[in-house]
Amino acid sequence: MAYAVRRRRADAAADERVRLSEQLREIQSRLTWHEAWVRFEAPEVGAAYDELVARTRTVAGQSMKDAWRSPPVADDPAMVIPTSVVDLRVLADVRERYMAAVEAHLRPRGLARRLLPRPRRALPPPPVPTPLPGTGPGPA
Repeated sequence: MAYAVRRRRADAAADERVRLSEQLREIQSRLTWHEAWVRFEAPEVGAAYDELVARTRTVAGQSMKDAWRSPPVADDPAMVIPTSVVDLRVLADVRERYMAAVEAHLRPRGLARRLLPRPRRALPPPPVPTPLPGTGPGPA
């Protein structure tokens, strides 16, 4: 969102505040829903996800505050936002912990799938017989 805030339209400031606030509200709502869902499905993955979301909120929150305090970008070169302004690399360690928790949770399931016998495939339906000439509907 810090990128969107920096790239907001200067000619419609009030509308942009509403638009960006609504987008942020939707993102926060979805994050909260996924936090609860992941925590319910796999508590250890949920803890790692909670940590990732909390750290991301801290980094993104500060980046958004800085973006709102800056004027909107005015030209194409300013669309490139350097890591000196928004640096998400600080999330790498917590992201790796989350991915490791996901992998640890899913790996046993993959192994179980390979060890368990596969269900037999259903036989395909028999072919539909082709009517003999002169016995089906239509002209003979």
